[in-house]
Amino acid sequence: MLSVQLSVSYPYYEKYGDRGYRFILLESGHLSQNIINLSTIRNIGNFSCGGYLDDKYAELLDLTDSEIITHQIALGLKC
Repeated sequence: MLSVQLSVSYPYYEKYGDRGYRFILLESGHLSQNIINLSTIRNIGNFSCGGYLDDKYAELLDLTDSEIITHQIALGLKC
């Protein structure tokens, strides 16, 4: 399974201005850590993937300019 985290940026920029991007990344990091912790507790393999092709995701998911992929985590059987 692949967990892909999508963030909608405009509410953050409206509320926090230029600092909005920082808060998007912080919240994405918190969510990622919770997914990794829970999968580890349940003995599910996980792999945090920081490298991905933004343009391919944008095309596949038909993302707008305010929607960004911030992180992805592969989950499955441990090897």
